[in-house]
Amino acid sequence: MRPLLFRQKLKPAYVHNNEQFHYWGHVEDELFISPCGKNDVIGDSEQFTEMHHSGGEKSFEGDIVKFITSAPDVKIGVVAYYAGAPVIHDGKNNWHYSQINCENYELVGNKHENPELYTKILSNNN
Repeated sequence: MRPLLFRQKLKPAYVHNNEQFHYWGHVEDELFISPCGKNDVIGDSEQFTEMHHSGGEKSFEGDIVKFITSAPDVKIGVVAYYAGAPVIHDGKNNWHYSQINCENYELVGNKHENPELYTKILSNNN
């Protein structure tokens, strides 16, 4: 079962100490933090995928990542869940983390900070 850890993009009025996201769910063994109200956030909650980017950051749904496969090109995709497993979707394919022959998943941004790139990837114009 996936860990119950989520993030929500905060509206600018609710950003404190430059923290752009509210993290909620089971953040420690017995500690459960509640989600923010709909009036405090932008969009839906995004769940932690149990994967980490090469910089050590937790990977959430909606993250935009760059990864290198065994093919000579660099791919950019959006982290999502498909058939119960984390994938990177490049607009055409769902690349399951376990199927990708690469060592690095570099965090490029997310759907909130880079909405144009997010839309471009999903419409397969990259």
